[in-house]
Amino acid sequence: MRLSLPPSRLSLAIPLRLTRSSPTRRAPHILIEALTPDFAGDAEAIRLVAQSGLDVFAHNMETVESRTPYVRDPRAKYRQSLEVLRVAKASKDGLITKTSLMLGVGETDEEILQTLKGVSLSLTLLYSSAPVRRR
Repeated sequence: MRLSLPPSRLSLAIPLRLTRSSPTRRAPHILIEALTPDFAGDAEAIRLVAQSGLDVFAHNMETVESRTPYVRDPRAKYRQSLEVLRVAKASKDGLITKTSLMLGVGETDEEILQTLKGVSLSLTLLYSSAPVRRR
């Protein structure tokens, strides 16, 4: 298999493959999960990590589409994060994909439902309340 990824991208999957082999040999019930970046949308890098031997591929959406520019790093794009999860899921049969959303940052109920329909995978919801000033 020929990979056109730069060495820095290849270095992401190699430790995962090594990590996967050791603990599961002794305890096959242990699942290996990786919380991943968006790899700047590089589908080959996403597939490489998804196929590295891990059981759970996690990438956080963080918020609904309309709140993304206000909550996430400016380089992070909502649709790109959806694509990361789609590519990972399609890369390996049986791979669990999951994400997390913060709630309470100005989103509407309709936006939450739209996001839930878009991700259709394991999801963690985190409610963020406004900071409280200590007295």
